Amino acid sequence: MSSTSVIADPNGAKLGENLYKPWGEDRYTWGTAATTFGFTGQRAERGVAGGLYYYNDRWYDSYITQFTQPDTIIPDPYNPLDWNRYSYARYNPVKYTDPTGHWPDWFDYAMGAGSQFVNDMTFGLFYALTVDPENIDNAAYQEGREAGRAAATVVSSAEMVLGTAAVAWGLGSMTPTAGGGLAAALPTGGTSLVIAGVAIPAEAAVAGAGAFAAGHGFSSMVYMRNHPMLGENGPQFTSKTLWQGKEGRLDVENPNPGNRPGQIHFQQGKNKWIYDPATNSFSPARGTKLDPPGWLNDFLGQNEFQNAIEKGLRYLGK
Repeated sequence: MSSTSVIADPNGAKLGENLYKPWGEDRYTWGTAATTFGFTGQRAERGVAGGLYYYNDRWYDSYITQFTQPDTIIPDPYNPLDWNRYSYARYNPVKYTDPTGHWPDWFDYAMGAGSQFVNDMTFGLFYALTVDPENIDNAAYQEGREAGRAAATVVSSAEMVLGTAAVAWGLGSMTPTAGGGLAAALPTGGTSLVIAGVAIPAEAAVAGAGAFAAGHGFSSMVYMRNHPMLGENGPQFTSKTLWQGKEGRLDVENPNPGNRPGQIHFQQGKNKWIYDPATNSFSPARGTKLDPPGWLNDFLGQNEFQNAIEKGLRYLGK
């Protein structure tokens, strides 16, 4: 269920352990809670009776097993369980989680997988025209992105193999001319395609389509190689504080390398702004309605703060 269970130091020594009841109440606690992440990976408001968790858009009370605010939408009008807009995980917390406060996490997972797949197959154009996925602070969505990356890798590899085979077949089906060329020696009387009124021999069309597919697959593979997921090459760890000030703290986390991208973020109360290494700037995480304060961007010009960010990037394997 992606809950925080064991907390360890950088050397692997166990610092604390949390176990939960099905609806999120603490069942067993031991040691030091060095992170605010708890049940299903959401931030906990420790010390509150029953335990409150912030699910990006709403607060969830694990004692009463309900959200404290009604949902703004009905995810599935044809499912009677969704008509109680205070309910959590369709009354089945063992099978479902509700990381956004709106719908089951499989939907977020599918959204993450689909968006990453389309982005990789368009060489980054999709995210450039829509939203930076690193700013979507949702575990299921980020795990889905890894699945989308895996699917794009498989499809791109298939394009390269099948495209190359099509080129080889198309060229191999042509008979060389006396001068050593192919264009004038395509089989006569064979199958042809008519495009814009021009007859193109099928062998040439297959070879051309194969060359396009192989080129597209190769370009996608190059894009993915040059744009690895943040934290993909780093070790696994829970939240670490890189910098602490009166305004808030700078944290880095990499809870599931290869399955969920890591991130560096600045936390101030309930507000969170995620750092984007590509632009050296912060953007609001999902659930944070405020743009980054001016002083936060000013921090980026301070050596101590920038060194903390660079330390976080090294933690993430960059």
